[in-house]
Amino acid sequence: MERSPRSRAISIMQRVAVRAQQAVWVSPILAPTLVSRLPKQEIQQMKKLIAVVLFACVAVGLVLADSPRPSNDPTVVNTLKQLEQDMGDAMVRGDIDKLNQIYADDFATIGISGRVITKKDLLRDFESFHDKLESFENGPISVQVYGNIAVVNGGVTEKRTQNGKDTSGQFVWMDLLEKRGDNWVVVRSAGARLK
Repeated sequence: MERSPRSRAISIMQRVAVRAQQAVWVSPILAPTLVSRLPKQEIQQMKKLIAVVLFACVAVGLVLADSPRPSNDPTVVNTLKQLEQDMGDAMVRGDIDKLNQIYADDFATIGISGRVITKKDLLRDFESFHDKLESFENGPISVQVYGNIAVVNGGVTEKRTQNGKDTSGQFVWMDLLEKRGDNWVVVRSAGARLK
């Protein structure tokens, strides 16, 4: 069975750490004799060297560890792009049931005021028409999929009112999605106004 690059890197780091300990930690019988012969300054330098060597081992291990690569599966990418379109369409229609399916139960974001907005808050605002998306047009959408996690971002032009005020404009956004069971759901969102 072939080991992953990450497990190989961890194994290498463990072997190097054991050898470093063996080189530094002498037998309990000899330690008092050797240490008592070394000036305090040399002991401090040796401790710093050990720390640097161990740090280097960890850094090398992290470099050797294989970081996840985004999937380019066009089916998944197109599914996530369609989900973002469906989300906007549901907001325009005020389709609370569809939005309830799209957003995870533990969804949260930070509003412009700095207040945490949960799924319950979001659905309540759309249901009560405090937040009304009248129309939208998505720009290009970028999708990166890492197993059952995806990051989707893009731009949108919206005609919207919130609490009776026109909040229309151009925005950039990013959604963090997770595949739970057979469905992708939005777990976190962030956005910013451009114009």
